Amino acid sequence: MYQGIKLSTTLILLIGFFACQEGDKPEKEEKEQAPSSSIQSNEEHFDASVVSDLYSQLSSLSEGELSFDKNLLSGFLAEVDVVEVKNGNVFEKKVLFESFDCDCFDKLSLSFDKETGRYTLLIYEEIFIEELDWCPESSYGYSFAIKNQKLLDFRLDFMAG
Repeated sequence: MYQGIKLSTTLILLIGFFACQEGDKPEKEEKEQAPSSSIQSNEEHFDASVVSDLYSQLSSLSEGELSFDKNLLSGFLAEVDVVEVKNGNVFEKKVLFESFDCDCFDKLSLSFDKETGRYTLLIYEEIFIEELDWCPESSYGYSFAIKNQKLLDFRLDFMAG
């Protein structure tokens, strides 16, 4: 019995030791990545001209008026960590296009394809219709490239809903 307690205690200490070692690694990786990300400072955020161009392109391709304003898009893009997105992570945010509280929530997401060098903006929209007991939904997928803080080759890839 004493052997079992001794073995259990040893295992718990080893697991704790390795867990602490693993906890130190991300901090070291962040320190190592910091210098390289400062080199790419031009493309780490979406500046005002890119946001304006993107909103204009979205407006021109939409059938009528966009369901959200430029400030919503600007706020969304301001929160994007471009380095993380370029490393394969998807940035997604639940938003509300309507100017009033309702149970129809919308979603914006941004990803990046390293092979093509293009961003993909997905817009998921639930439209509030008071007479219905549900929110009709639609989805749009757009892709574009950015070079020197200029929007290039904007296109609608799909539309559903």
